[in-house]
Amino acid sequence: RHLMSHLPVGVIVRKADGELIFANQTACANLGVSADQVVSAERLDRVLRCRLPDGSLLSSSAFPREEVLRTGAPLRNFLFSVQQHSADAPIWLNCDAFPIFDAEGRITEVAMGLTDVSALKHSEDRVRQLAFIDSLTGLPNRRLLIELLDKAVLRSQRHQQFGALLFLDLNHFKFVNDNYGHAVGD
Repeated sequence: RHLMSHLPVGVIVRKADGELIFANQTACANLGVSADQVVSAERLDRVLRCRLPDGSLLSSSAFPREEVLRTGAPLRNFLFSVQQHSADAPIWLNCDAFPIFDAEGRITEVAMGLTDVSALKHSEDRVRQLAFIDSLTGLPNRRLLIELLDKAVLRSQRHQQFGALLFLDLNHFKFVNDNYGHAVGD
Protein backbone atom coordinates (compact mmCIF):
# COMPACT_ATOMS: atom_id res chain seq x y z
CA ARG A 1 0.00 0.00 0.00
CA HIS A 2 2.85 2.38 0.84
CA LEU A 3 4.42 1.77 -2.58
CA MET A 4 1.13 2.34 -4.43
CA SER A 5 0.55 5.55 -2.47
CA HIS A 6 3.72 7.06 -3.89
CA LEU A 7 3.52 5.89 -7.50
CA PRO A 8 3.49 8.61 -10.18
CA VAL A 9 0.53 6.72 -11.70
CA GLY A 10 -2.98 7.02 -10.34
CA VAL A 11 -4.24 3.77 -8.81
CA ILE A 12 -7.85 3.05 -7.85
CA VAL A 13 -9.11 -0.32 -6.63
CA ARG A 14 -12.82 -0.91 -6.08
CA LYS A 15 -14.82 -3.97 -5.14
CA ALA A 16 -17.24 -5.30 -7.75
CA ASP A 17 -20.10 -3.66 -5.81
CA GLY A 18 -18.37 -0.26 -6.07
CA GLU A 19 -16.91 0.02 -2.57
CA LEU A 20 -13.55 1.79 -2.63
CA ILE A 21 -10.60 -0.27 -1.45
CA PHE A 22 -7.78 2.07 -2.39
CA ALA A 23 -7.09 5.32 -4.25
CA ASN A 24 -3.72 7.03 -4.21
CA GLN A 25 -3.13 10.78 -4.21
CA THR A 26 -2.01 10.74 -7.85
CA ALA A 27 -5.39 9.31 -8.90
CA CYS A 28 -7.21 12.03 -6.96
CA ALA A 29 -5.02 14.73 -8.52
CA ASN A 30 -5.44 13.31 -12.04
CA LEU A 31 -9.21 13.18 -11.66
CA GLY A 32 -9.43 16.57 -9.96
CA VAL A 33 -11.33 15.24 -6.96
CA SER A 34 -10.57 15.00 -3.27
CA ALA A 35 -9.96 11.73 -1.50
CA ASP A 36 -13.34 12.19 0.24
CA GLN A 37 -15.09 12.47 -3.13
CA VAL A 38 -13.43 9.27 -4.33
CA VAL A 39 -14.51 7.46 -1.16
CA SER A 40 -18.09 8.76 -1.18
CA ALA A 41 -18.70 8.33 -4.91
CA GLU A 42 -19.87 4.80 -5.57
CA ARG A 43 -19.34 5.52 -9.23
CA LEU A 44 -16.79 8.14 -10.20
CA ASP A 45 -18.47 8.72 -13.56
CA ARG A 46 -21.29 10.47 -11.69
CA VAL A 47 -18.85 12.95 -10.14
CA LEU A 48 -16.60 13.54 -13.15
CA ARG A 49 -17.17 15.23 -16.49
CA CYS A 50 -15.40 12.75 -18.75
CA ARG A 51 -15.22 12.79 -22.53
CA LEU A 52 -13.97 10.41 -25.17
CA PRO A 53 -11.43 11.54 -27.78
CA ASP A 54 -14.25 12.25 -30.26
CA GLY A 55 -15.73 14.77 -27.79
CA SER A 56 -18.73 12.69 -26.76
CA LEU A 57 -19.54 12.20 -23.09
CA LEU A 58 -18.24 9.02 -21.50
CA SER A 59 -21.39 7.17 -20.48
CA SER A 60 -21.56 5.38 -17.16
CA SER A 61 -21.87 2.01 -18.91
CA ALA A 62 -18.66 2.63 -20.86
CA PHE A 63 -16.58 3.71 -17.86
CA PRO A 64 -13.51 1.42 -17.54
CA ARG A 65 -14.67 -0.28 -14.33
CA GLU A 66 -18.08 -1.10 -15.84
CA GLU A 67 -16.48 -2.41 -19.02
CA VAL A 68 -14.21 -4.77 -17.06
CA LEU A 69 -17.15 -6.00 -14.95
CA ARG A 70 -19.20 -6.61 -18.10
CA THR A 71 -16.51 -8.38 -20.14
CA GLY A 72 -14.37 -9.96 -17.42
CA ALA A 73 -11.31 -8.97 -19.43
CA PRO A 74 -8.63 -6.33 -18.89
CA LEU A 75 -9.16 -3.01 -20.61
CA ARG A 76 -5.97 -1.43 -21.89
CA ASN A 77 -5.16 2.02 -23.26
CA PHE A 78 -8.60 3.50 -22.70
CA LEU A 79 -8.20 7.21 -23.43
CA PHE A 80 -10.54 9.80 -21.96
CA SER A 81 -10.43 13.36 -20.68
CA VAL A 82 -11.52 14.86 -17.39
CA GLN A 83 -12.51 18.51 -17.23
CA GLN A 84 -11.39 19.77 -13.86
CA HIS A 85 -13.22 22.80 -12.48
CA SER A 86 -10.01 24.76 -11.91
CA ALA A 87 -8.37 24.00 -15.27
CA ASP A 88 -8.97 25.54 -18.68
CA ALA A 89 -7.79 22.49 -20.61
CA PRO A 90 -8.95 18.95 -19.86
CA ILE A 91 -6.64 16.37 -18.33
CA TRP A 92 -6.14 13.43 -20.70
CA LEU A 93 -5.85 10.06 -18.99
CA ASN A 94 -4.87 6.66 -20.26
CA CYS A 95 -6.57 3.98 -18.19
CA ASP A 96 -5.62 0.34 -17.83
CA ALA A 97 -8.23 -1.59 -15.83
CA PHE A 98 -7.90 -5.17 -14.65
CA PRO A 99 -10.28 -7.63 -13.01
CA ILE A 100 -9.20 -9.36 -9.80
CA PHE A 101 -10.76 -12.80 -9.40
CA ASP A 102 -11.52 -14.94 -6.36
CA ALA A 103 -10.79 -18.69 -6.16
CA GLU A 104 -14.08 -19.49 -7.94
CA GLY A 105 -13.27 -17.20 -10.87
CA ARG A 106 -15.68 -14.40 -9.93
CA ILE A 107 -14.58 -10.79 -10.24
CA THR A 108 -14.22 -9.39 -6.74
CA GLU A 109 -12.36 -6.18 -7.52
CA VAL A 110 -11.30 -3.96 -10.39
CA ALA A 111 -7.92 -2.22 -10.30
CA MET A 112 -7.38 0.83 -12.50
CA GLY A 113 -4.15 2.58 -13.37
CA LEU A 114 -4.48 6.18 -14.59
CA THR A 115 -1.62 7.85 -16.43
CA ASP A 116 -1.72 11.55 -17.27
CA VAL A 117 -1.00 11.73 -21.02
CA SER A 118 -2.05 15.37 -21.46
CA ALA A 119 1.35 16.47 -22.79
CA LEU A 120 1.35 13.67 -25.37
CA LYS A 121 -2.24 14.44 -26.42
CA HIS A 122 -1.44 18.15 -26.80
CA SER A 123 1.65 17.27 -28.87
CA GLU A 124 -0.45 15.02 -31.12
CA ASP A 125 -3.00 17.80 -31.55
CA ARG A 126 -0.20 20.22 -32.45
CA VAL A 127 1.25 17.81 -35.03
CA ARG A 128 -2.24 17.36 -36.50
CA GLN A 129 -2.65 21.13 -36.69
CA LEU A 130 0.72 21.49 -38.41
CA ALA A 131 -0.23 18.77 -40.89
CA PHE A 132 -3.68 20.13 -41.75
CA ILE A 133 -3.58 23.89 -41.21
CA ASP A 134 -1.59 26.34 -43.32
CA SER A 135 0.84 28.08 -40.97
CA LEU A 136 0.78 31.34 -42.96
CA THR A 137 -2.98 31.81 -43.31
CA GLY A 138 -4.30 29.62 -40.50
CA LEU A 139 -6.72 28.07 -43.00
CA PRO A 140 -7.30 24.37 -43.64
CA ASN A 141 -4.98 23.00 -46.32
CA ARG A 142 -5.45 20.55 -49.18
CA ARG A 143 -4.52 17.57 -46.98
CA LEU A 144 -7.37 18.34 -44.56
CA LEU A 145 -9.77 18.93 -47.45
CA ILE A 146 -8.96 15.50 -48.89
CA GLU A 147 -9.37 13.82 -45.49
CA LEU A 148 -12.72 15.53 -44.89
CA LEU A 149 -13.88 14.72 -48.41
CA ASP A 150 -12.99 11.05 -47.92
CA LYS A 151 -15.05 10.99 -44.71
CA ALA A 152 -17.95 12.79 -46.41
CA VAL A 153 -17.94 10.32 -49.31
CA LEU A 154 -17.94 7.35 -46.92
CA ARG A 155 -20.75 8.93 -44.88
CA SER A 156 -22.82 9.65 -48.00
CA GLN A 157 -22.31 6.08 -49.24
CA ARG A 158 -23.31 4.67 -45.86
CA HIS A 159 -26.50 6.78 -45.77
CA GLN A 160 -27.10 6.57 -49.53
CA GLN A 161 -26.99 10.34 -49.93
CA PHE A 162 -25.51 12.56 -52.60
CA GLY A 163 -23.42 15.70 -52.37
CA ALA A 164 -21.59 18.24 -54.48
CA LEU A 165 -18.26 20.02 -54.32
CA LEU A 166 -17.59 23.43 -55.80
CA PHE A 167 -14.05 24.66 -56.53
CA LEU A 168 -13.40 28.38 -56.89
CA ASP A 169 -10.34 30.07 -58.37
CA LEU A 170 -9.49 32.86 -55.94
CA ASN A 171 -7.17 35.60 -57.16
CA HIS A 172 -5.70 33.37 -59.86
CA PHE A 173 -4.26 30.81 -57.40
CA LYS A 174 -4.88 28.19 -60.07
CA PHE A 175 -2.04 29.79 -62.07
CA VAL A 176 0.32 29.40 -59.08
CA ASN A 177 -0.75 25.79 -58.51
CA ASP A 178 -0.46 24.91 -62.21
CA ASN A 179 2.98 26.51 -62.61
CA TYR A 180 4.61 25.86 -59.24
CA GLY A 181 2.65 22.91 -57.83
CA HIS A 182 0.22 22.50 -54.96
CA ALA A 183 3.01 22.45 -52.38
CA VAL A 184 3.67 26.14 -53.16
CA GLY A 185 0.12 27.22 -54.02
CA ASP A 186 -1.61 25.63 -51.07
